[in-house]
Amino acid sequence: ERNWPARRASAERALAFLVENQQQGVWAYPWGHRCGSNTQFALMGLLAATRMGLEVPEETLLAAAEGLWQFQD
Repeated sequence: ERNWPARRASAERALAFLVENQQQGVWAYPWGHRCGSNTQFALMGLLAATRMGLEVPEETLLAAAEGLWQFQD
Protein backbone atom coordinates (compact mmCIF):
# COMPACT_ATOMS: atom_id res chain seq x y z
CA GLU A 1 0.00 0.00 0.00
CA ARG A 2 1.22 3.47 -0.83
CA ASN A 3 0.63 6.34 1.52
CA TRP A 4 1.00 9.21 -0.96
CA PRO A 5 -0.06 12.03 1.40
CA ALA A 6 2.60 11.03 3.94
CA ARG A 7 5.22 10.60 1.22
CA ARG A 8 4.36 13.99 -0.24
CA ALA A 9 4.68 15.64 3.16
CA SER A 10 8.06 13.98 3.65
CA ALA A 11 9.18 15.08 0.18
CA GLU A 12 8.07 18.65 0.90
CA ARG A 13 10.19 18.68 4.08
CA ALA A 14 13.19 17.28 2.18
CA LEU A 15 12.78 19.88 -0.56
CA ALA A 16 12.60 22.68 2.00
CA PHE A 17 15.78 21.36 3.63
CA LEU A 18 17.62 21.34 0.30
CA VAL A 19 16.48 24.85 -0.59
CA GLU A 20 17.37 26.23 2.85
CA ASN A 21 20.82 24.60 2.94
CA GLN A 22 22.10 25.65 -0.46
CA GLN A 23 25.33 27.66 -0.04
CA GLN A 24 26.72 29.76 -2.88
CA GLY A 25 24.66 27.68 -5.28
CA VAL A 26 25.90 24.29 -4.07
CA TRP A 27 25.56 22.01 -1.05
CA ALA A 28 28.13 21.36 1.63
CA TYR A 29 28.96 19.20 4.59
CA PRO A 30 27.71 20.49 7.98
CA TRP A 31 31.15 21.97 8.70
CA GLY A 32 30.94 24.07 5.54
CA HIS A 33 33.09 22.21 2.99
CA ARG A 34 31.30 22.64 -0.34
CA CYS A 35 31.21 19.36 -2.20
CA GLY A 36 30.46 18.28 -5.76
CA SER A 37 29.18 14.92 -4.56
CA ASN A 38 26.74 16.47 -2.07
CA THR A 39 25.65 18.85 -4.80
CA GLN A 40 25.05 15.98 -7.21
CA PHE A 41 22.82 14.18 -4.71
CA ALA A 42 20.98 17.40 -3.85
CA LEU A 43 20.27 17.99 -7.54
CA MET A 44 18.93 14.45 -7.86
CA GLY A 45 16.67 15.22 -4.90
CA LEU A 46 15.42 18.34 -6.66
CA LEU A 47 14.71 16.26 -9.77
CA ALA A 48 12.78 13.74 -7.68
CA ALA A 49 10.77 16.56 -6.10
CA THR A 50 9.92 17.90 -9.55
CA ARG A 51 8.83 14.46 -10.70
CA MET A 52 6.56 14.24 -7.67
CA GLY A 53 4.90 17.46 -8.74
CA LEU A 54 6.54 19.72 -6.18
CA GLU A 55 7.65 23.18 -7.21
CA VAL A 56 11.39 23.75 -6.98
CA PRO A 57 12.15 27.48 -6.75
CA GLU A 58 13.67 28.80 -9.95
CA GLU A 59 16.27 30.75 -7.98
CA THR A 60 17.51 27.48 -6.44
CA LEU A 61 18.08 26.00 -9.88
CA LEU A 62 19.70 29.15 -11.27
CA ALA A 63 22.03 29.37 -8.26
CA ALA A 64 22.98 25.72 -8.74
CA ALA A 65 23.75 26.28 -12.42
CA GLU A 66 26.08 29.14 -11.46
CA GLY A 67 27.49 27.34 -8.43
CA LEU A 68 28.57 24.27 -10.38
CA TRP A 69 31.32 26.35 -11.96
CA GLN A 70 33.14 26.22 -8.61
CA PHE A 71 34.01 22.60 -9.33
CA GLN A 72 35.44 23.17 -12.82
CA ASP A 73 39.18 23.20 -13.34
